[in-house]
Amino acid sequence: KATMSDLKQLNSLVSNLESALGVSGGSGGGGGASVAAFDSSVGARLTEFDNASRQVGGDVAELSPIVLDAFAALRSVLVEASNRPSRPNDAELQRLLEPLSRRLQKVDEFRNSKRASAQFNHLSAVAESIGALGWVAQPEKPAPFVESLRDAGVFYSNRVLKEAKDGKAGGEAGAAWAKAWTAVINSMIAYVKENHLTGLVWGGSGGSSGGTAAASAEATMESVLHRLEALTAKVKSGGAGVKAGSGDDASSNGFGSVVDRMSAFTAATAALDSADTADVRKIVDMANMAFQLLRNLLGQPRPASGGVQSLPTFQQLSQSINQAVEFREANRTSRCFNHLSAVSASLPAFGWVQMSPAPAQFVQDMRESGQFYTDKILTEYKRSDTRHVTWAAAWIDLLKEMQAYVKAKHTTGFVFAAGGAAAAPAAAPRRRGLAGPLRRLRPAAAAAPASASWWRRRWSRQSGRPVCGD
Repeated sequence: KATMSDLKQLNSLVSNLESALGVSGGSGGGGGASVAAFDSSVGARLTEFDNASRQVGGDVAELSPIVLDAFAALRSVLVEASNRPSRPNDAELQRLLEPLSRRLQKVDEFRNSKRASAQFNHLSAVAESIGALGWVAQPEKPAPFVESLRDAGVFYSNRVLKEAKDGKAGGEAGAAWAKAWTAVINSMIAYVKENHLTGLVWGGSGGSSGGTAAASAEATMESVLHRLEALTAKVKSGGAGVKAGSGDDASSNGFGSVVDRMSAFTAATAALDSADTADVRKIVDMANMAFQLLRNLLGQPRPASGGVQSLPTFQQLSQSINQAVEFREANRTSRCFNHLSAVSASLPAFGWVQMSPAPAQFVQDMRESGQFYTDKILTEYKRSDTRHVTWAAAWIDLLKEMQAYVKAKHTTGFVFAAGGAAAAPAAAPRRRGLAGPLRRLRPAAAAAPASASWWRRRWSRQSGRPVCGD
């Protein structure tokens, strides 16, 4: 009878074999019962998804190793969480999650680079729901988060199923593929509910799988068996599923430079690592969510009826922007109120997709609204803390780059994927106004400060209000 020591040794040997073959699915041993439960449930469904992807072939087969790599990054986070005694600080946590974030972006970039693909619905089904792997960053109740992202992908999975029923989209193989992907996400929902119900568990505690040594041994053995099965399939198929390259090439639609600016802004936010700047990090997280939703919109084809505002992703984008504005209003006493205002005043720029005929001008209008506050930050910190100066400049640089992208690629209005025509909004908005759900987010016009000294005098009268980061 195998002992737990024997199982750990076997687990290590399998990990070494995975590493030697360059297989991304389930790589890396250790992590205890929670990680073993992940391997035996989600890992098993991933093997089925990978097999189904190779049956469909084409771009779907090419996407599969990228997806497996993303799940491998998620598994690495789970291993790290299990081995740490407690949750790290926000800056360290962000560094821990960065590899996962990059791999999620690669999935979306691959989808956007294949706009003309006959398998675009397949790619979109994955790209719309792959963000569910970000549940590890949710502070509480991550399962509903995974469910919401699963539902976002179901729109495209249903398209695949319908086309497969009509003899298209790979026929029976396409239908099996769509069901396999949904099964992956459903297995992750079940895993999260079972092991991380109220948030990512640190230190290996929590979850019913870790209740006894016997349960741990059983889960470890099941994990090893599933991973060996996956390795066997890889070898038989001639090495399909080998890790994709780690480089993050800019998407072919020209949005890559905007992504780079967003990454720089996120890095500048991470540098503001004091407890007093927690509000800034929170609102930037909201901005990142809105940015990801905007990226998802760029890869979507024109819907059968209605414009861009009829798409679920646009509704989610609108809600995300609203959330940031409401967060700023709820934190008027924050030490970093100017930072919150800089983001919330110009974040509606991400809603340029509904503006016509001059979306680039709209982005500029929103940027100038936010620049009123970034100028205040620059004046206040230019001689005391360059981190805040870098942060403010990075936000404006992002908006300028987005304006240039919109002007070049969507001159008169949002262009749908696969060569779609410019989208007309449901009702023509006023030139400098916001249409639909985003209209109320436009900040009131504010007069520019008379001088830096004027602002310093005004600040000194704020009844002792402390400075952000002090």
